[in-house]
Amino acid sequence: MDNESAIRRISEFINSIWQVHPFREGNTRTIAVFLIQYLNHLGFSVNNEPFKEGSLYFRNALVRANYYNMDERIQPTSEYLEKFLTTVLSGDTVKDLDSWEMAVSIGENKEKDEYEADR
Repeated sequence: MDNESAIRRISEFINSIWQVHPFREGNTRTIAVFLIQYLNHLGFSVNNEPFKEGSLYFRNALVRANYYNMDERIQPTSEYLEKFLTTVLSGDTVKDLDSWEMAVSIGENKEKDEYEADR
């Protein structure tokens, strides 16, 4: 299996676990720890640093992979989760990933400054 296919499958797997929300508190943190262990088991060398630096992006990528709005014709996409994993596995810094790119517009358009203020 090539890296792109592996990342897609890992994204789908991790997203499926996150969807269930098996823990009362700390689902995203627990999923991150599980994912680190899983990736290391698969032979990758991953630590907590990219998940710490990119925690907001990782969480938003999981949300975006599950967000569906029929009225607005918005479909879930794992594109951002795959982008996060690609960045982590390549050893690049996740600091350059921007959650703004996965924001969706519903009704009134929201400017980036308003989005940043709401964070």
